[in-house]
Amino acid sequence: MGWAAGICVTPYTIWEQTRLNGIGKLIAGLATGYLVAKLDRVFDILLPKTLDNATLVSTGVLSHFAVWLTMFIAVAVVTYVTRSYDLYENKKTG
Repeated sequence: MGWAAGICVTPYTIWEQTRLNGIGKLIAGLATGYLVAKLDRVFDILLPKTLDNATLVSTGVLSHFAVWLTMFIAVAVVTYVTRSYDLYENKKTG
């Protein structure tokens, strides 16, 4: 997912930029709709009704999410830097 995000922010050509903008809008719309639909479940997990229920932090979900987010950002940055450098080198030599 980080690789795809890195590619979306560094298109090589105008055609690729136009195409990726449309795909990015579609993905953002789908993700936003899904997250809004699941928002009530997040509150059920975060705010237990009794003291016996496990919270998000105690189940380890938060730590797994933190690792996922870190890896996502790292891969997106590496992809962005690699593509940007390649684009710069192609413009310089071409």
